[in-house]
Parts: sequence; structure tokens; C-alpha cells
Amino acid sequence: MSYRLLYTGKAVGQLTHLPAGFLDAVEENLHRLAAAPVSLSVPVASPPFPPRGQLFHFEADDPAGAPWFFTVIIRYSQDETALHVLSVTWRELIDE
Repeated sequence: MSYRLLYTGKAVGQLTHLPAGFLDAVEENLHRLAAAPVSLSVPVASPPFPPRGQLFHFEADDPAGAPWFFTVIIRYSQDETALHVLSVTWRELIDE
């Protein structure tokens, strides 16, 4: 069973700032999450995250090959047929 993805205004706003080179990777990973949220996400620690949320992490390379780390915060719908995407954030992984 695949869950529907429903995006909050915050998530939509964040995704409008997503660099174009990541669009396919983010879409692919969100669909992967929708297909298997139980095995791909973990409960959040609240606070600082929203109560009853789940975290999903993945990595993707930018067009130049640099790795980036993504965090998606979701919450199951009450009828458990959809995932509410609350937040999508990303940052470049830097070797130190």
C-alpha cells in the first residue's frame, strides 16, 4: 500500500527553494517513503520536533557530485491513508 503525500504550506514553501538539480532525487525519495514509511522513518524526539511526527533522512548528490543530506518530517493522517509532509530541509555534507 502506498500512502498519499499531502504537503503543508511550510513544506511547499521550502520545496520552492529547492535547487533544481535535486528535484528528481527528492521526488523519488518522497515516493519511496510513501511506499514504506514504517521501515524508512523513525519517531521524532519532541520537542524540538512536532509531536507524533516521523523523521526520514536520505542523501543525494548535486549535479557536481557533492553529497547533500535531507530531512523530511511527516505525520500519518488520522485514517492512515496519507502522509502529511510537514517539513523538508537539506544541507551540504562537508568533509572536515
